[in-house]
Amino acid sequence: MKLNPKIPIKRTKKLFLDTYRYKVVIISAFASVFRGNDLDSVSKKLAYYKANGATKSLQFWSRNMSTDDVTLAGNILNLLMPMSEYVLRVESPLISVYTNKLEDIKKITDNLTDFVKYVSLSENELEKGVVYLKKIDFDYKVTLGHIQTPQVPLVKWCDDNSKIRMPRTCKEQLVRGWGCKQRYFYVKDDRSLIMVKMFLGSNIQRIERVVKLGD
Repeated sequence: MKLNPKIPIKRTKKLFLDTYRYKVVIISAFASVFRGNDLDSVSKKLAYYKANGATKSLQFWSRNMSTDDVTLAGNILNLLMPMSEYVLRVESPLISVYTNKLEDIKKITDNLTDFVKYVSLSENELEKGVVYLKKIDFDYKVTLGHIQTPQVPLVKWCDDNSKIRMPRTCKEQLVRGWGCKQRYFYVKDDRSLIMVKMFLGSNIQRIERVVKLGD
C-alpha cells in the first residue's frame, strides 16, 4: 500500500508504545481538544465554537482560531470516528495517531496531506520488547526511570566493564542523580544484566532485547 509521495516518511526500529507499528503526526491548532481521545467531547467543543465563536467562556488558546482551524479539526474528528485499535498522543499543536492499520494511515494522509508532519513506518516484522539496530552488538537496551540519587558505584562499574555501552550524557546524569528519565544504555549479556538490576532495582523503566540488523 503506497502513501502519498508528498508525505515525509520516517522508519522505526521498534514498536510504538510496545504495540503499534505505525504513527502519523498531524498539525492542528485545535490539537488540545483531542487530548484524552474523548471524541464526543471534541464534537461538542467544535460545535460550540462554530455556534459562538471566540468568547470569554472559551479557553485562551482557542480565542484566535480561524474558521479553517475549526474545519480541519472537524475533518480530523471525522477520520478518527470510524477507526478502532488506535491511541492518540497530543503535544499541541501536534496530534500523534498510533495504529497497526496501514489503511487508516493512508486515509489520514490522503485527506490531510497538507497538515501531516510525517508518517513513521516499521521496516520489519517487529516484536514487542525488541529493538532492531544496525550498529549495536549488545543483547539488551536498558531505559532508566525517575532517579533521585547519584549512582556513582554503577557508573564506576560500567566504566571498567566492556560489556556495558553507556552514552556520555547518561553517565553524567547518573553521577548527578537526576535528569536520567528516558536515558538508556546497552548491556552485552544476561550476567551483566543481573548486575545492572542489582544496582538500579526499580529505577529501571524498561528492558528491551536488541536484535542486530545486517549491514
